[in-house]
Amino acid sequence: MTNEDVGDRRGGATRQRIMTEASRLFAEQGYDATTVEAIANGAGIAAPTIYRHYPTKYAVLLAVTDRATRTSQARRGLGLTDDLPGQLAALFAEYLAEGQIQRRRLSIELSRAAMRNADIADALAGYNAELRSALAEPIAHSRPQFSPTETDMLAHLFLVLLMGGIHLDTLDADLIGDTQLIGYLREHFEVMLATAPTAADEAPRRAAPGRSEQRPICHQIRPTAAGHEQFGPGAASSTRPVNCSPCMATTGRRQR
Repeated sequence: MTNEDVGDRRGGATRQRIMTEASRLFAEQGYDATTVEAIANGAGIAAPTIYRHYPTKYAVLLAVTDRATRTSQARRGLGLTDDLPGQLAALFAEYLAEGQIQRRRLSIELSRAAMRNADIADALAGYNAELRSALAEPIAHSRPQFSPTETDMLAHLFLVLLMGGIHLDTLDADLIGDTQLIGYLREHFEVMLATAPTAADEAPRRAAPGRSEQRPICHQIRPTAAGHEQFGPGAASSTRPVNCSPCMATTGRRQR
């Protein structure tokens, strides 16, 4: 082993210690209250050593957030099986587990820092785009009848739900690690993803011309005599909600 190899291994170990301590401090006391000196003390190194690996404290935050994102087992599992609702539920279960409070708080700190720093904002937009793409790809593969706009809207919706979930510690801490919540989410993911036929369903659907065409859930809304809107297969095919984004993207105007 060369001296360069030894240096690389030591440098990698030092970066891991920095990220581990920075993750803990950012999650426990917040990004603003954490100093580079505190991270160095906790990692057992001198502050100048941190600057040899990361030029700014913002860079440290980006590094720890990137590690938290890329070590997600559930995210890597998206699209590996045909059970997409189950995979999505597993992703939510991972983020909402009792032992993942550090991951949730890091996400919150990154969002707060992005409001004050353009580089952080760009990086956050990149992370979100990657996750949205990771969500959209298995949706498009398993539900080919969805248009690209509908696929993107669903991926965006799942991402918004996930980002909302990171605040559950302050919104309703009793739901952290709640298996019933995850089961509830899975059931509703199945409903959302069942509004368009799968490739396996497409052949028999075409073979029966008298069968009504399945439409996205936004197109299954119809007004009632009381003036409310209802979901269901009985909804008139020409009725669409006023602010249906996929419809507006397709027709170029609001449907009434």
